[in-house]
Amino acid sequence: MQHIPKHTLSFIIQKVKTQKLKGVADAYLTTEIMQRINKNPSFLHLLHSSRTDKQLTHNTLFKEFIKDIRHTTFHAYGLFNTKKLEEKWTILQQFKKKHISPDTFLSLHQQILHSHASTRERMPYYDSLYNHLFALTGRPNTILDLGCGLNPVSLPYMHLSHITYYATDIGNDACAFLTQYFTIAQKLLHVTGTSTILNLKTILTTPSLLSVFPAVDVCFMFKLSDVLDTHKHTITEKLIQTVNASWIIASFSTETISKKRMQHPRRKWFELMLHRLHYPFHTLQIPNELFYIIHKHT
Repeated sequence: MQHIPKHTLSFIIQKVKTQKLKGVADAYLTTEIMQRINKNPSFLHLLHSSRTDKQLTHNTLFKEFIKDIRHTTFHAYGLFNTKKLEEKWTILQQFKKKHISPDTFLSLHQQILHSHASTRERMPYYDSLYNHLFALTGRPNTILDLGCGLNPVSLPYMHLSHITYYATDIGNDACAFLTQYFTIAQKLLHVTGTSTILNLKTILTTPSLLSVFPAVDVCFMFKLSDVLDTHKHTITEKLIQTVNASWIIASFSTETISKKRMQHPRRKWFELMLHRLHYPFHTLQIPNELFYIIHKHT
């Protein structure tokens, strides 16, 4: 592991964080940056030989490095954000009113879900989606939601109570928001929830990454694999093998980034992997998203 000064690392993180990426946790970016530096001796030499931040800023190699980090981070985080994402904090405050009608309660959830691209797409189908999913898995008492975004806010559509919900994301903003949301959910939905900043890409170098969570009934991995694995599928396979869950529900988009419908939405590599690991599965599809319901163990 190469060493770079804290000031230099902070400067790189600052340069990476555009408006759309400002909510990404510094710890996540630190891991991504250091992994690239360790594979790039030329860039490391540049960092040590540049006397000022201004020198770095105008260097072509530095610009390309920042561009690459921004691209991969946007694909993992910024791609799903909408212009209304900041409004979720204002909406959250409305839950603190003493008297909220059932219609208003659901409407506030819908407004929050509408601020994130993936949850917005699922909104018309959440009710029937969870009915079908839990008909296969049984009604869970414990849920682990990996790379969750704002999906935990769909809790009212799950029609569950007195459950424990563990959520992870790479965003400071998302986890801070969910911490406050779970406080409300505990009072109004009888759900105990926690949110944790977690870089799932480090599962390959830290096999015990998920050991901080107890065994759960169901693990959600919604639209996660395409973000984690851009070339090979080693991270996805390691997560599938490592997570201590009776059921895993993984999903994939059935549209391209340009919003064109995929000709072949089923992930054959994923199905072959599940067959090789001897994990039986079912599939379920809604517009724009394909779900694999995987039975790991009883």
